[in-house]
Amino acid sequence: IAVLAYDRDQERFWVLTGEEFPASFPGTGDAFTSVLLGRLLCGDSLPIAIQQAMQFVAHAIRTTLEHAMPIKEGILLERVLDAVPR
Repeated sequence: IAVLAYDRDQERFWVLTGEEFPASFPGTGDAFTSVLLGRLLCGDSLPIAIQQAMQFVAHAIRTTLEHAMPIKEGILLERVLDAVPR
């Protein structure tokens, strides 16, 4: 799976790839966006913020799959909040 980003001011593109999972969970886009925005507000560059967000969501999905939770219930966010990059 990949995330494509563009910085208009610098006229730069980034393609960041990550782990692909056998399921699609609701809420992962919201979690990704939250970590991305939080990292940008803390001063991280766009590619670093994207990478952090991708790692967090991958960790959340892995944790959820390990606990055999129903996909429709989304990711086990409460179990992985301590993994949010600071």
